[in-house]
Amino acid sequence: MDKIILTSGCSFTSQLHPNDGGPWNRPKFNDECPTWSDYLYQDGHDVVNIAFPTNANTSITRGLICKAHELLNQGKKVTIIAQYTMAIRSEIFVSSKESVDFDYYLPKKFGGKHEFSWNLNNWKESDFKDHFWILTGGNLGDDPFDNEFIVQKIKRWAKYFFNREYQILNTLERVIDLQMFCKKNKIPLKIFFLDGKDWDNELFFHYDYKQTHFYRDLINWNDIWFYNLTEDIQLKPYGMWGERSVTKTKFGGIDEWMHDTIHDDKKRYYDVDDSHPSEFAHRKFVNDIIYKWNIL
Repeated sequence: MDKIILTSGCSFTSQLHPNDGGPWNRPKFNDECPTWSDYLYQDGHDVVNIAFPTNANTSITRGLICKAHELLNQGKKVTIIAQYTMAIRSEIFVSSKESVDFDYYLPKKFGGKHEFSWNLNNWKESDFKDHFWILTGGNLGDDPFDNEFIVQKIKRWAKYFFNREYQILNTLERVIDLQMFCKKNKIPLKIFFLDGKDWDNELFFHYDYKQTHFYRDLINWNDIWFYNLTEDIQLKPYGMWGERSVTKTKFGGIDEWMHDTIHDDKKRYYDVDDSHPSEFAHRKFVNDIIYKWNIL
């Protein structure tokens, strides 16, 4: 039985935009911007990478489940490594049958008015004539890197329903979806995050909304790799206690790991003006972290 390592994530896992090959026709090894997934392939593993920039956690999960199901039906043995991105990223489904302004988003090459936007995603098909997902990249239009047409269309109403806690709850649900699928199909799984900003103790564990805690407690955290940081914080005087320092554990992702273990900016970053991991950082992450998971 053929063994496949199925990977997905955002630009920390693939910097190829859909119109440059994307998930449906990407090279097995990206010579221009290799990532940890590429280096697994270079090491001799049969890797299928369906990641692309601005990918949201829902589309990451959906793509992995759909592609893994397809591979299983082909008789493949699958292992999944999922790099989840920032929780604030979202996606909106657009269908030609239901959207009166469908052509507004359609790239010129498919009959639309604008150049191809890499915020558009149809994770399997390259033909956008019937439907696609709009990836917001950030806070549903507030991110300065969002496509100008997307910002114009959704910014007016996005602010009325967006909040960080909902996005974290959505990510927790997607983690559970992927874990349940993998458990049912006996697929080895490891998940890690772009960074730990959404999982800070103060932000994540102290939410009042009980469903957030309920879903948090359903997750098998052994499937998830965090880079654990410790931080000394000063507490204000309380009662008989004077001001004191305590150590708090923070949950990091590949970004915090990279900053804490690679001290030379030229080795750490893909470019001095770009916060993506360098080739050196991706290779080091494979050697020092991934190979210690014992799932390959």
